Amino acid sequence: LGNDYRKLGDPLQAKRMHEKALMIKQNFYEINHKEIADTFTNLGSDYIALNQPEQAIINLEKALKIRETYYGINHPAIAEVLLNLAKTYKCLK
Repeated sequence: LGNDYRKLGDPLQAKRMHEKALMIKQNFYEINHKEIADTFTNLGSDYIALNQPEQAIINLEKALKIRETYYGINHPAIAEVLLNLAKTYKCLK
């Protein structure tokens, strides 16, 4: 639902939905589960859309750490987060 709100141009509502999803997932899954990493990635995208790159980086780095633990370092899911981080760091310049 959060991704749909972002696509419809409402990143603030998307962030709210992803924050709610994160709370639920953190109560259900172990801390290093891919579902939690996916939600941190989505939150990073929300913060990018909200023009808050510092917050995006915090969430994307959390996602990266979890995904590296879950998948290992040579997985496409790692590349996705690294690409998002690179784009976000570019916004800081």
